[in-house]
Amino acid sequence: MIRSLIYRKQYLIKNISICVLATFVFIVEGCSVIYIPKFESSNQMFIEQTVDKLNLGGVVKKVIPVGSRVALVSMELNTTGDRPFFAAIEDQLIQSLYSEGFIPLERDENLLGRLVAENKGTAYTVIRLPLRDSVDQKTSLMSAPFIVTYRVLECGLIYRDLPGDKQQSLRSREGLVKLHIRIEKCSTGEIIYARNATGYFTDKIRVELVGDLKDFHYAYFPYDYPVQPK
Repeated sequence: MIRSLIYRKQYLIKNISICVLATFVFIVEGCSVIYIPKFESSNQMFIEQTVDKLNLGGVVKKVIPVGSRVALVSMELNTTGDRPFFAAIEDQLIQSLYSEGFIPLERDENLLGRLVAENKGTAYTVIRLPLRDSVDQKTSLMSAPFIVTYRVLECGLIYRDLPGDKQQSLRSREGLVKLHIRIEKCSTGEIIYARNATGYFTDKIRVELVGDLKDFHYAYFPYDYPVQPK
């Protein structure tokens, strides 16, 4: 009888220990750190930071006088459109020119049409867009003595393992943007500068966020919305 009571007591203690251990494991698992990607860490923002590393304004400053009027245009496109990829690059390049003291002139076709409409004396003039279809294209808008052109050669990012990271908790994110840049005199067409420029940027990302950043809920604003073809 006594031996039976001892066995029951040991069995009860064993079950209680198992329950306590299971509860502890559940609590620890439930309190594990959950990493959520931030907007500032998105791959899109990372590419913008990579473009900034080109330092276009610093390059141009070595070729033409600071304060000069310049027009930035793509070599590949006849007009400046709203394609997200090119728009993102051009926005960053124009910021770089402006920050170094240059005067970038507007060359976006849609905005030029609106500037022309506001530029016709005291009355607003209706201009048919695109601007190239308009009969009256003469304006008093300033022209640029210098034109800065670019061609996108490479653009992308990769993830690499970090050497020496024994815990393998981090990944190296590396971005590269390579452009061909030319600076020309508009009065003569003379090319006074031609060279490839490379922007390189790197940071460290937790391994748990690599997959999330690829599927990050961030998209360039589609300029054709809400207007849709019927």
